[in-house]
Amino acid sequence: MSGTAAAPTSHNGPAKASDTATADLTGPTREDASSAAKQTFGPVFARNGLIEATPAIISILVVLGCFAFLSRLVLGSAISRESDPSGLVQTALGTLASILTTVIHYWLSARATPTPAEQMTASQQSGQSASLAMLMDTVRDNAQQNNALVKSMAAPHIAAAQATPAATSMAAITVPAAKVPPRPPIAAPAAVAPLPAVPASATATIATALFKSCMAVVLREEGGFVDNTADPGGATNMGITLRTLSAWRHAPTSVEDVQNLSVDEAERIYRANYWNAMRCDSLPAGVDLMVFDFGVNAGPEESIRSLQRAAGVTADGMFGPETLAA
Repeated sequence: MSGTAAAPTSHNGPAKASDTATADLTGPTREDASSAAKQTFGPVFARNGLIEATPAIISILVVLGCFAFLSRLVLGSAISRESDPSGLVQTALGTLASILTTVIHYWLSARATPTPAEQMTASQQSGQSASLAMLMDTVRDNAQQNNALVKSMAAPHIAAAQATPAATSMAAITVPAAKVPPRPPIAAPAAVAPLPAVPASATATIATALFKSCMAVVLREEGGFVDNTADPGGATNMGITLRTLSAWRHAPTSVEDVQNLSVDEAERIYRANYWNAMRCDSLPAGVDLMVFDFGVNAGPEESIRSLQRAAGVTADGMFGPETLAA
């Protein structure tokens, strides 16, 4: 793949390191595969195939030999008219019948005797049956133990229920008859006074408390002053970058200004640019923190889009009545 040709191997001297590497990369040769096949399958054929085929070969040779001998005897007797071959033919037929009977009896007995593979399969099946029987016995014993444990635990409750007198049952409880006094007339309900309106100062106090609690989480996560040259944001303090501080103050600022940034000014920046921009005051507690914190990291519009996707409304990045209702 690299485009360089492998160096040719030498047939007159020892193999070089490059030749060895080339041989390793190209894989085993045809001679290696042939020798491996002979080493793998040769003993199997020699040991199993020949041994298993030996009885069949002998049987076939014996039967063919008998038929050849009988044919030769019959044909030779038919050509020779001077001798009476009937006795010899009968003897040959009897011998052939005995040989065929012996061969058939051998094959029938061989089929009746299980092979080593069949014996191994039967042994494995018997072992599996014994293991299954032991497993069933174990499951049965565990079930009996569990039943006995449940009965022992339920016995006190059953005894307590049986010891309860029958008088406490609902059927045995009798209520003495009594005269029910007449029900007084129902008076018209009085007008319900409306709830007092929550003062605006209390609402502002609650909103400020929610903002302060969320602001504490953001400040803890953002950390203090950092001036990392590898950071594209440059000098940052409490998550406020040099560019954000310059835009907030509408004037160029320096690294020292970012380093000397106060917590109060950072909170005012966060409240104006993020908290109010994403209308976190209108969100439930918990959701306001998620939207606020994600807006600090990804931007207000992206945070609102994520909120809209979660609420199942159009993700346009604008927090309106539809998003608030959803």
